[in-house]
Amino acid sequence: MARHKHADVIHAYAEGEEIEYRPNPETHWARIENPCFSVNLEYRIKPKIVKREGWVNVYKAGPIWAAALSHAFYTKKEADQDTVCDRVACIRIEWEEEA
Repeated sequence: MARHKHADVIHAYAEGEEIEYRPNPETHWARIENPCFSVNLEYRIKPKIVKREGWVNVYKAGPIWAAALSHAFYTKKEADQDTVCDRVACIRIEWEEEA
């Protein structure tokens, strides 16, 4: 007997993990309370969301004040070391992403 296509997700569901599904790769993942684990659908363990933070340098851009942003740095020290002239501010930012 072949192993079930969704065996790993089924075991995770049995241990209390939240499960998401989608009917095809072009659709968004959606939470499902009671999955039937159909071989015609995709299932996954709902990814954990983690909070991240970073620092962004803001620079004066042109004769009329405007903001030009650098990329995000993991620490303020890194942002300070990467600064160039006309930096207006160094701003702490937060975001959430899947782990």
